[in-house]
Amino acid sequence: MTDAIGMGRIRPLMLPRYSPLGQTDNFSRNPDKLSYAYLLTPSSTEAKACLTRDFLARRMREYGRLRDEIEDLRAEVGDAR
Repeated sequence: MTDAIGMGRIRPLMLPRYSPLGQTDNFSRNPDKLSYAYLLTPSSTEAKACLTRDFLARRMREYGRLRDEIEDLRAEVGDAR
């Protein structure tokens, strides 16, 4: 059984890691464009999926902790949202 996670929840979590700022500039100036290519094999795809899953799990834990902290701070100041 897999847990379905909507893109609306994933996208904000991934933005800091995959921000394109600076990335496209490096690519466009590099004369060796082939160095950006990588081989997709079953094991490399599995490894990349594992890294992505671990990253998302860490970010979702961080998000939960921040959400709880914000809730506690709001309760402390009496802001009922």
